[in-house]
Order: sequence, then structure tokens, then C-alpha cells
Amino acid sequence: MARGTLLRRCFSATQSLSSTDLLNFAQSQQVGGKYPIYASHTATLAVLRAVQRMRPAWWSDECETFVASVAASTCGESLAHAPAEARHAVFIVEGLDGVGKTTVTTNLAEKLAGARICTPDPSLDRVRKHFQQLEELLMRAFYCGANYLAADQIAAAAATGPVVVDRWYASTCGMALVNAVAAGALPALPDQGDPVYRWPSDLPPFDVAVVLDVDEDIRAKRMAKRGGDPKKHEAKLAASRKMREDVLEAYCRMGCERVEAQTYMQFFNSILDIYDRRGAEAPSARLLGKLKEPATRYTADELRTITPY
Repeated sequence: MARGTLLRRCFSATQSLSSTDLLNFAQSQQVGGKYPIYASHTATLAVLRAVQRMRPAWWSDECETFVASVAASTCGESLAHAPAEARHAVFIVEGLDGVGKTTVTTNLAEKLAGARICTPDPSLDRVRKHFQQLEELLMRAFYCGANYLAADQIAAAAATGPVVVDRWYASTCGMALVNAVAAGALPALPDQGDPVYRWPSDLPPFDVAVVLDVDEDIRAKRMAKRGGDPKKHEAKLAASRKMREDVLEAYCRMGCERVEAQTYMQFFNSILDIYDRRGAEAPSARLLGKLKEPATRYTADELRTITPY
């Protein structure tokens, strides 16, 4: 079915949209027509509105509000166009579950006297669970929409202080690609430099993006403490080792720097080192966002007082 015909059916026909038509339309909005990710506000909103038109049995007022909020998003426009000297730094922290993102991002925001923003926002948990009932391609529209809502929050916060983002677009894109590989929809991760790894042009830029990495034994123990059958969890870890490495590689191909450490203090110092290095390397036309005040690194004595988490 031609894309134009399907668009007209989505937005002007009176009958409900079929599941097949919805998937066909979502595929037409993918990056390159083959990667299960939406790299623009326009494409994201189009798929969300198509799901809204289909009105699954679980559709709720909260879902309506979510779509309306994404439609009203400015995509963080004020931050995208602000000169570096008028905005504060934006740090993105990515990583697998269990590596300590919550601890690291909370500590980083506190030490920098900045704001911590999570993507998706916890207030969207019920909406997220609804969308998780859909096919992967359709579910991904929720996460993309949440990225644009986060952009508005980030832009507002960056006007007054540094911003630390616990997951953003790199997670959405990386997990979409890795899940597609695991499901056999893609033979392997796209090559380094593929357009799918480009940061969306309508999302505001970041200053530093890192992907946290810890020893796998530490991560496994942290995940086991969160509940569930440890033996079952270990089996899943062993079976998904290749998948975990693919996720980390996808993050790196999107511009994240891989940071390996055993404590949140070490992570903090490493992230500041990257910020300083980027600042020294950046040409005057691409100055980094500022900090409220010079950040103080943890000393060697302080580093020795904490055990690996």
C-alpha cells in the first residue's frame, strides 16, 4: 500500500485502523525504512497518533494526555538554539540495568548542583506498561515520544544549571537495534557510521554522553538483589552476553564514551575528565555548556574509603 494512501487512512478515514495497516505505517516511518526507530518528532507523533486511532482495549485518558503532550513538545528548541555561554552543560548517562546509573546520576547532579532527569519520566510508568503490550516497533514510539518530552524538561533545567540525564535517545535507539538483531530482523548491528546512529536533528545537543560499565559479577549480584530467582537470572545473563556487548557497542557508535569503574566516585571523576577534555578539544564555535561552579573531584583518600558497589 502506498504511503500516502495509508496516511490518508490513518488521519481521515472514519473506520478503525487495522493492526496490519498500523504496522505497515509504522514501518514506513522507520529510519531508512528498515531500522525500528523513529528519528524525528514528526515520525514519532505520526505513529503515536496511528496507535491512538486504532484505540487498543487498554487505551486510557493517560494515553490521550501523553500523545497530546508529545504533540505540544517544542523538542527542547530553546536549548538547541541557545549559545553555549547562555546554557549549562548536559550530561547523558547510559548503561545496562544494574550498573549503578541511579547512584551515579544522583551523585553527579548533587555534586554539580544541577538537575537529574530520567527518561522515560517515572510519571509515565502506567502509559509505558500499556505500550509494552504492543509489537516492538509500535512500543518504540512511546520511548521516542518520551525523549521529546524529556527534551523540554532538559531545556528548561539547563537554563539555570547543569543537567544529568538518566538515559535518553541512545538507549531508545540502541535497544531497538539490539532487540532487532536478537529477533532476527537484522543480521547484525549496522556498521559504524550508519545514519541510524546520528543524533536526531530535532533533539537538542548534549555535552558529554557516557555508557557506564562495571564488572559483570558486580552487575549480576546487584540484579539478583532486586528480586527474582538468582539461578534463573544467571542463566539469562549467560545467554545474553553477546546481546549485552552489542548494546554497549551501539551506545558507543552513537557517541557515548565507555567508562569502566567500580564505584560512583570513580565514575564521577572519569565523567569530569571527559568534560574537561571535550572542553579543551572543542572549537570556539562549539563551546561546551557551562557548570555553575568548578567541580571538585574526589580525592585519592576519599576513593579509598568506599568499596565497590
